[in-house]
Amino acid sequence: MKAHVAGPILSTPAQAAGVTLAGLPPTPHPACQRHIFTAGQYPTTPQTVEQITCLDTLCDTREVVLCPLTD
Repeated sequence: MKAHVAGPILSTPAQAAGVTLAGLPPTPHPACQRHIFTAGQYPTTPQTVEQITCLDTLCDTREVVLCPLTD
């Protein structure tokens, strides 16, 4: 897992509620997927987390890049 890389992108919770993935940089690898998580939501396989970007000031809404495990 890398780490939190940037943020916040959004300034209000209302903006966070309507966040989309458009305009975000490409995923680090074609097999990786981007997901939006809100407070209390977590990936089912945390070892696949490649990158986390906070989308609001409290990091309640965050964009998480998940990549498949490799040997």
